[in-house]
Amino acid sequence: MAEKTSKPNAPAETQATNPWMGAAVKRPNTKRQQKAQHLKAQKEAMSQPDWLRELKRTMLSPEHFLAAVRGNGALLKHIPEPLRTEELCLAAVRQDGMMLAHVPEALRNTAICQAALDQTPLARQFVPPSLLDSINSPERSK
Repeated sequence: MAEKTSKPNAPAETQATNPWMGAAVKRPNTKRQQKAQHLKAQKEAMSQPDWLRELKRTMLSPEHFLAAVRGNGALLKHIPEPLRTEELCLAAVRQDGMMLAHVPEALRNTAICQAALDQTPLARQFVPPSLLDSINSPERSK
């Protein structure tokens, strides 16, 4: 009968028999794995109702909306309509005149419409007809 011989290059111990071998062979986390773990932790934190309440209380203030709109007027369309103030709408149309389309009808006054037309004559289509005569648009002055 032939005896079973082990191969000369085969390791004598396996990971199951040598606990240190597992630690030595284990690769460190890559940046991709670390980022995935971080994103997973963020998603878990964001799904918590306490976290959402805290965000609404601290981040969704009129001051934050105003700062955001001053940087990018197009953000006005993402702000809930009941939270759109005259100051907020004026800041938005100064950045992007076409945002006059997202200004509530009740807030479309001479100052806001004039600021929108100063930014772009294309905003004229959103100016209420009652204000068209009282506003000097760049298009009319030519």
